[in-house]
Amino acid sequence: MAQTLVIADDLTGANDTAVAFAQGHARCLTVFGREELSALPTAEVVALDTETRNLPTTVATRQVTEIVKPFLPVPPSVLLFKKIDSTLRGNVGAEVDVILARSGLPLAVVAPAFPDNSRVVIGGCVLVNGRPLERTHIGQDVFAPVRSFCVCQYKNDPLWQSKSDPLMIK
Repeated sequence: MAQTLVIADDLTGANDTAVAFAQGHARCLTVFGREELSALPTAEVVALDTETRNLPTTVATRQVTEIVKPFLPVPPSVLLFKKIDSTLRGNVGAEVDVILARSGLPLAVVAPAFPDNSRVVIGGCVLVNGRPLERTHIGQDVFAPVRSFCVCQYKNDPLWQSKSDPLMIK
């Protein structure tokens, strides 16, 4: 069984995360569909691409639930890593919530940053190239609109249904 399970909302995120683990010499596999599940026994890191970033929330949560079902319950020895977009695009709160609910884990650490791409979190808010996310073209994405520019606001988002607050990493 894999030592790390990555759940990403798009192919780029799944592959970027798998590559980071591969640079540490882990055997990685990015999974697009069920036909690749037979290769899982050889992988130390499995990155699941759910392709849910641009879907309506109800469809995205249903799809995430179905995709992660074969991997649950997650043994305590396995790291569960929900890859989110560093600029908070997509169904961040809803997807984290459904994974928490299905996995039985008590909390999530939400850390939307990618410093090598000049995307950081300061004071709980996302900055891109030193500018607030809402003042960038990424913050205005029509296909995957950003619901909030500050991590701490997700706990008040109606799409974040978890009873536990997301932890903010500064």
